[in-house]
Amino acid sequence: MGAMRLSSAPRVRAEATVRAAVAAGVNVVDTADVYGVHDHDRHGNERWLASLLGPDIRIVTKGGLVRGPGRWRPDGRAKALYAACEGSLAALGREAVDLYLLHAPDPRTPLKTSARALGRLLADGRARAVGLSNVGVDQLREVESEVPVAAVQVALSPYDGAAIRSGIVEHCLRRGIRIFAHSPFGGPQRAARLLRDPVLKRMARDREVEPHAIALAWLRDLGVVPLPGPTRPEHTSAIGLAMEIELTPDERRALDERFPLGAWLRAPRARRRPRDDAPGEVVLLMGIPAAGKTTAAAALVDKGYVRFNRDEIGGTLAKLHRSLDTHLEATRGPVVLDNTYPTRALRHEVIERAWAHGRPVRCVWLDTPLEAAQVNAVHRIWDHFGRLPGPQELKAVAKEHPNLFGPEAQSRFGQRFEPPHPEEGFVAVERRPFVPRPGLRGEAGTFVGDSLRGSDRVESILRRRPGPVVVLAWWPGLDDDAVDRRRSQLEAEWSRPVTVLACTHPPTAQCWCLLPRPGLAVSAVRSVGLEPARSLWIGRGAVHRRSAQAAGVPYVDVEDHPVRSGRDVNNP
Repeated sequence: MGAMRLSSAPRVRAEATVRAAVAAGVNVVDTADVYGVHDHDRHGNERWLASLLGPDIRIVTKGGLVRGPGRWRPDGRAKALYAACEGSLAALGREAVDLYLLHAPDPRTPLKTSARALGRLLADGRARAVGLSNVGVDQLREVESEVPVAAVQVALSPYDGAAIRSGIVEHCLRRGIRIFAHSPFGGPQRAARLLRDPVLKRMARDREVEPHAIALAWLRDLGVVPLPGPTRPEHTSAIGLAMEIELTPDERRALDERFPLGAWLRAPRARRRPRDDAPGEVVLLMGIPAAGKTTAAAALVDKGYVRFNRDEIGGTLAKLHRSLDTHLEATRGPVVLDNTYPTRALRHEVIERAWAHGRPVRCVWLDTPLEAAQVNAVHRIWDHFGRLPGPQELKAVAKEHPNLFGPEAQSRFGQRFEPPHPEEGFVAVERRPFVPRPGLRGEAGTFVGDSLRGSDRVESILRRRPGPVVVLAWWPGLDDDAVDRRRSQLEAEWSRPVTVLACTHPPTAQCWCLLPRPGLAVSAVRSVGLEPARSLWIGRGAVHRRSAQAAGVPYVDVEDHPVRSGRDVNNP
């Protein structure tokens, strides 16, 4: 049983629910150090459970999240995990936790650091077993290289099969790693949907149980341990009944037809997979937004492939995949899908649909670095607008032009991305390195960060460099007149014409101008006519260095450049 939702239930009812669950046969309870009534109630759910549960009930608890106003953020540092586990032991009144899980990977902490911390908790006897929650196959493998993983917790229900599509469930079952399924009814929003499902209703009626009990029994039949989260005593009856249900072959077949996730998990891949040389291949062309997928897809279309792209068809990926089904049923020609497909789960959707029609699937991965994709995205925006619009204007236009987007689209891809692997079912994975777009021809100019105004070293460099000078400035709130006055001051200071490209809209994370993003640099190239490779970026620190590198502009740091006389500084 999962205990998270009991923290917000009325206390008397919550206590009655726990007692009813234990009476129904529950012997494992899942909690976490961040479960509690409010943000500051650290270990509150654990302390409350300790007052109700005897030593014969096993406890699964988790650490690695910090709860704050409006959001929970990961903290996978070793010292944070040690402290969290010690706090859980004190709250539970136990010498060791039966199973201790990393609640979520922390993108700011190397996963191996968190894994070694789990290993130390295991070695010190603080935990009898350790595991993970909310991870993918590659992350699990990385942790397994450091510490034995006993269990993995994922979201899994008849209506939420991402964990099966991602391969994590199959990987764990194959390796003998226990799978705990939280939200086995799909969460509070989808739980009522189970009551209306015709297949579940029929089986429940035949067995004189609730449809929820059939759903739990189906998960158990897949080899998964479901973690329902009842909040009322009467809800616990489904748990006890589910543990007594053994599905018949006919019931299993009917449920697998209704929820194909089960059939995918049970049937060996070799039985579902077509021959690698079967005609009419499907090419899954993937990569970060603005990686160059449209150009790569066009090359395949010229060879006779039919293109399926969500931005072209409109709507969701689900709609696109339904269109793909119809097409594959009607024709045997080759197909290319050029969407981002950052996760295994999304790629699995294409693979299974192609296999259902006897089509092999090949993956082409455009491995474009984030910085290069950002530059491509801004050039694309310039091609459309002839300028760089602010975040709000871009957001409004993006509804009709999905290829025009803010930087958050690429950030989301990076947060979700799982590299493709042949084990997903691909005939092959072709990893194509980034190919830069042809360089623009233009003048040799000089980029200067606004923060360097008044620097003798900047003046020393500028005196020896002909060509346009462009100041990249972040001046939120200034109007055009104020920007023009500052430009005039710079021209007087340096005794030469200066172009100012300033970010003047309110600060926002969706701004392409904010360094090290390349919005202002690309704007300089496009509006002033500068050639990046022949120009020079004068800056200070890592942010300016990264900005120059992304824009393809040679860089000099003023801190490394003496004030000196001479004829030229074209090659610092």
